[in-house]
Amino acid sequence: MSLANGLDSIQERRLRIGRLVELNDPYDCAPGIADAPNIPPGGEEAFEAGYFAQFAEAFGLLSYSATVSDPVIWSHYADGHRGIALGFDYIDPDDGLIPVEYGAERRIFTYEELERIRNENATEALRHIITSGFTKKASSWSYEQEYRQFITLNSCTPLREHYFRPIPSERLFSVILGARCPIRPVDVSRSLHSAGYPDPNIVSCATKHRGHYEMVVA
Repeated sequence: MSLANGLDSIQERRLRIGRLVELNDPYDCAPGIADAPNIPPGGEEAFEAGYFAQFAEAFGLLSYSATVSDPVIWSHYADGHRGIALGFDYIDPDDGLIPVEYGAERRIFTYEELERIRNENATEALRHIITSGFTKKASSWSYEQEYRQFITLNSCTPLREHYFRPIPSERLFSVILGARCPIRPVDVSRSLHSAGYPDPNIVSCATKHRGHYEMVVA
């Protein structure tokens, strides 16, 4: 994330939850629906948006990447390498992280499939739509190596137009400064100490590999 947002997250001990309707890819969390009844020609997209609106109102997400070595990640999400990355340790299946799948074909549900699952078990329908419909992206996004954690907005703290969730400080194992980050590791360590994190000495820096297009963390 950017340096300002990263420091705010550390000092306020919270992460901002992404809203499903604000994602930077219009295909994201917007699967298609085929064979819905009584849809006028050209009305498919409006029907799909209305069908899935209940999920967008109820859920947000946190997005993680499995890599910090790809320079494109830093360019796109950390203010051109001037920002920072927060590293979290998730190893339990119950942590709720779902890997994103990448491909050329959009996820298309049939209307009958959705209605049948919803009528049989509402909880199962929710799980199926999230894991099968909200974790698919185009192949060109695969560099992100993304994992998603879906969060109920009712469990978050609203502040103005945003929602926040406390940082799981026991899982924060690293803070990495981008190769062009203008502050020093000791400054971030002081922020961690001041905010009460268990180990403030987890700060490192990303640098350019001499022979490959790769960021090295040291």
